[in-house]
Amino acid sequence: MPPTLLILLLCAATAYVAWAPLRSTPEPPRRSPARQALILGMAFLTIGVWAGYQADDALNRLTGWTGTSELSQHLAIIASLTALEVMLLHWHLPPEAARSESQWRYILALGVAVGMVGLFLLGGPDARPATEGAYYRATPTVAIHESVYALLLAAATTDLAVQSGIYRRWLRDYPYSWWGLTAFAVAGWLALPFALLSGIDAAAEGLGLFEVSSQLLAATESLILTACALFAVGAVLPTAGPRIAAGVRRVRRARAAQKLRPLWQAVLDGNPGLALDRPRGADSAGEVLRTLISGDDWRVYRRVIEVRDGYLELRPWLDQDVMNLALFKCQQAGLTGHDLHAAVEAAVIAAALRAKDRADQPREGTHVDPGGADMSGEIRWLARVSQHLRHPVVREVLHELDLRRESERSWVDQQLDKLGIKR
Repeated sequence: MPPTLLILLLCAATAYVAWAPLRSTPEPPRRSPARQALILGMAFLTIGVWAGYQADDALNRLTGWTGTSELSQHLAIIASLTALEVMLLHWHLPPEAARSESQWRYILALGVAVGMVGLFLLGGPDARPATEGAYYRATPTVAIHESVYALLLAAATTDLAVQSGIYRRWLRDYPYSWWGLTAFAVAGWLALPFALLSGIDAAAEGLGLFEVSSQLLAATESLILTACALFAVGAVLPTAGPRIAAGVRRVRRARAAQKLRPLWQAVLDGNPGLALDRPRGADSAGEVLRTLISGDDWRVYRRVIEVRDGYLELRPWLDQDVMNLALFKCQQAGLTGHDLHAAVEAAVIAAALRAKDRADQPREGTHVDPGGADMSGEIRWLARVSQHLRHPVVREVLHELDLRRESERSWVDQQLDKLGIKR
């Protein structure tokens, strides 16, 4: 991942964890030590990546010391990993034990940081030579500094990966938290090769033994950038995941409301008294937008209930002959499976609505079964029926019924209809 994009991702993740209230049971409340540690961890991780990849030259020129940006990056990364470890401790240990474990980790990190700064200062402000090996050989204190940082980085990432892997086993009932800790564990293991190779490189070159391949170091550096991205994902997933899922459900409900509208509108036109409120015009796009904004699931549930109530009102006009005709026509049209049954139901309902509107003699002979085992199943099924309400085969069935009705009427009734007289 490009460093600039990674920095933007980390900034967004830090802002989100600082803002988002964590409300689920396994997640820390708004002012808990775990949440504070998470915010600090993400903030320091962002600073570390920024200092190492975006502000390196500026920091070096500002202080006049070679490697100031590198030192800043190392200190920020150590602080970040320590804070993330403390977060996990507060998540799965009792408060007193978590505080005790956190204190010695903070003390250890602070001590190592002070030692690293001291070693860095002992190296002096000399300009960095062209090769890392020459620099490490010329300034052994910096080589020790790099080795200590790499050792601490390896220990911290391993501890973070192990803790995340252990704690996520307890979160099977909380999938987003489980995936968040899984991302943390993977990130910890991905960062480990870079830490080990960096330490080996600094120690070996400082002693003049050998140099680690620059291609291999570059490959492991890409792994640690990926690890930083996974830390960002793991930090936001426990709270962002449910929100994203809720947004997806809201979009699906809005689409369901739109798909249900033709059937719902037709049933209400035939049974006006069933509606709790009338639709606001025929703008289905505006209705989808209102559902998206309000997140009103009740709008969709109410439509399902009103459609089913309308079906009950239409029972006297549900004709078995119409169902047989619709089944024959749909099979002729090549419909199969759910589409076949949905088109048959749409044709039967459309014919019943027309028969009731014309005040035809009731001919109760069949019924329409529920299309789903629960509300979600009903929504999906009625949306499918609604979409088939305008299918050409439904119009063909209605036309065939009109021809049959016309042929069954007497010559006198036909002539009176031509004259516009009803008897």
